[in-house]
Amino acid sequence: MRISETMTSIERDLSRNLQDSEEDDDDDSSTVSSSPDFISYASRSEWADVEPMSIKTQTSIMDIKYTPRYEEAFSYFRAMLVRDELSERSLALTADCIELQRSNFSVWYFRRRILKKLSHHLRSELAFVEKVIENEPKNYQVWHHRRTIVEWLRDGSNDKRLIASVLSVDNKNYHAWQHRQWVIKEFSLWDGEMEFTDAQIAMDIKNNSAWNHRYFVVSETGRFHDEKWLEDEIDYVHKRIEQSPSNESSWSYLRGILKLAFKSLSHHEKTGEFCDRLYNDKNCQSPHLLAFLLDAIWEQLTECKEPDHKERLRSRVRELSRTLSRIDQVRARYWNYIGLKVLEV
Repeated sequence: MRISETMTSIERDLSRNLQDSEEDDDDDSSTVSSSPDFISYASRSEWADVEPMSIKTQTSIMDIKYTPRYEEAFSYFRAMLVRDELSERSLALTADCIELQRSNFSVWYFRRRILKKLSHHLRSELAFVEKVIENEPKNYQVWHHRRTIVEWLRDGSNDKRLIASVLSVDNKNYHAWQHRQWVIKEFSLWDGEMEFTDAQIAMDIKNNSAWNHRYFVVSETGRFHDEKWLEDEIDYVHKRIEQSPSNESSWSYLRGILKLAFKSLSHHEKTGEFCDRLYNDKNCQSPHLLAFLLDAIWEQLTECKEPDHKERLRSRVRELSRTLSRIDQVRARYWNYIGLKVLEV
């Protein structure tokens, strides 16, 4: 094949790829409005006094392909930024820009400045934000905006409902869990939170976000100081661990609770018996169980003064580290190091 024919073939392929790219761009919800009745800003009398500022530059190496509506809306937005006009029409313009690009920091920031001035819109803004969250629940900008509006209103009464709705679709949405922790602490909305995590863990025992939230509630409310509650809670975790011994989240939660209550992993007799039963009677080989046992024994070793007992503890550490290096091969070198390090304790 001659070079000229090869180039013609490449050009045809490039043309097809560009056409496919344009079709994909038209389907991009972040840049295309779903409003069929949109009227161009240039044809609206209330915008006649505004000279749009093009978002295209002469210095770019490669032009960005904007849809006509996107280019017009952001050209007007740029003009309003320069004018610093905090008005009703600017507010409406930012809503349009958010529909076209929901993660644009500058648009959200300018919208907050407008809302700060036109404070009578704050209540309706919560409904606006909720709709954006429904469409794009992992957008950091919209969650930050929601938090700011809630702070200004000093009212987070609707946010737990909103977050529960988001988590029903994606129970590990980091932004939703983060916002939930902020709102319950900010407005003391602790009622029902333990029950909420119960339900989340029952649906997915490996949901680390739910276990983390449970620990957050327990540590912030100080309920671990109640001995009866603490024993019931430890029983709850033991049962969850028995359901799934390889689940790291429940082991991490158990560690956290014991550290909160006793500053130690080895000072709760019932947990020690529980772990020994899993290891000796049920032959459980979960690396999280073995690592817990090893850390608890290491604590005892550092506190022990009796030489013979100390040697027995060292022997157990070496046994566990050897087993861990076999079943947890990703960390095998670390466990081998622990087996050697114990000789120095």
